[in-house]
Amino acid sequence: MTHQHAPTSHDFKPTRVIKLGKDEEDGTHLYSPATPVKFATLSYRWGSGKQSETRKENVIERSKDLKTSDFPKTLQDAIKITRTLGIEYIWIDRICIVQDDKEDWAKEASLMADIYVGAYVVLSATASEDCQDGFLRKRMEPLVIQYTQGDQESYQVRARQIRSHDCDRALERTNFTLFRRGWCMQERFLARRIIHILPDEILSECQTGRECECGAASQEDHNNQVLNVFTKLRAKTNMGRKHIIRNWSKIAKFYSNMELTYGEDSLPTLSGLAACMEHLKLGKYIVGLWQNNITQQLGFYCIPDDRRRWKYPENVDIVGPTFSWSSHVRCIEWTEAGFGGRSICTLESFEVDPATSNPYGQVRYASLCLIGRVVSGDDLVSWLKRAKIGKYSTLRVIWLDSGVMYNASFTDRTPLDEVQRYYEWFGVRIAWKYVIRFGLCEFEGNQDFGVDPVKALLLQPSNTTSGEYVRIGMIRALEKRCFDENAMTRTITVL
Repeated sequence: MTHQHAPTSHDFKPTRVIKLGKDEEDGTHLYSPATPVKFATLSYRWGSGKQSETRKENVIERSKDLKTSDFPKTLQDAIKITRTLGIEYIWIDRICIVQDDKEDWAKEASLMADIYVGAYVVLSATASEDCQDGFLRKRMEPLVIQYTQGDQESYQVRARQIRSHDCDRALERTNFTLFRRGWCMQERFLARRIIHILPDEILSECQTGRECECGAASQEDHNNQVLNVFTKLRAKTNMGRKHIIRNWSKIAKFYSNMELTYGEDSLPTLSGLAACMEHLKLGKYIVGLWQNNITQQLGFYCIPDDRRRWKYPENVDIVGPTFSWSSHVRCIEWTEAGFGGRSICTLESFEVDPATSNPYGQVRYASLCLIGRVVSGDDLVSWLKRAKIGKYSTLRVIWLDSGVMYNASFTDRTPLDEVQRYYEWFGVRIAWKYVIRFGLCEFEGNQDFGVDPVKALLLQPSNTTSGEYVRIGMIRALEKRCFDENAMTRTITVL
């Protein structure tokens, strides 16, 4: 396939690679190149199978001799393909990162963009559930069809079923294992060229096209629009800052639907993509958000269903600062209209304490200091009881980060006592008295709600210091009239 690809840094040298001999009899070992080398890398799911990993006690030994016969089948298959392609080096995370060295792991995670952009090719075990499964398997024998045309000699046609595409061949098939995994999403997005080894055929993909053995891939509607968005951002196309932030939020939303084994990987798994945004000058990176236009980014909501992004820790909904979407176990969403509102709060300052040397990775602590207008729970409920109920409720949709959504919609025929009972019941449900609404942005003439709405965060006092709050949800449309009559300007810290 002839194509252009994203530029790569010609002076990038991986910390370690696996140096292969020409065949299995030649010595194989971990190698730290002094100059740039041509290398492949592997994208795969570790799974629960037996692993062969580099640790502090064997890293020196492995730099002298590496027994690849001990590797899981997927890793052995990747080495076999790399040799066949005539490439002398391959980078595999489990082998090239010292797994029990947190600082080495963090350093290498911060280099993911360089590693996967710098790799000559990424080999992807796209359909393999476990590293023990391998991906070089014997294919199904073709069906032999014989036919004779008139009085001419007989012919044979061989046909084989291809399950790599949807039946109508209009859209690519996206339910393969690696297309659902967070780490593998990053690896796929960063790769200059990637070879997906599928059960029935090989699919080659780069940033400008796709080809497969049966020819269907080049004719399909490539439905990964988010990959196209990331490619344009990385190429620094001409777009305004607000449009860039909107597109970053599309990437974050897509990523939030990916699966992780460990919740603590939520930021490291995205760190390679975040590093590629640095040239766009979006300000500091604040736990999955960017400093510039942060108001719109804070207006995410957690989708109310039972899907969980990570498996461990079990029954833990938040693994970091509550103001960031990256900390929440549920898939997230932004309303498209939310990026068109006028900000009514200001980021005064922020604090981020990285847990490692990776500036885009895990954090020990993070907080935002915001200046804006606040409505208390008691004031809001009192106003609601006094206000005349119009065609729509003043609290149209409320999302709680616990995965609950409340949709309060009343007509002008709804009895007032029924409306009041609802708000009293609702207030008890979320400890309304102790919750404040912090305005993020306001809109004009919103046809969905029949009012000029304000998007606001639902915040609850933290259990530590006065003036500090944690996020518990978001109000999509708090009536502006209600907000303006009751709001007071305050400076608050959100953890």
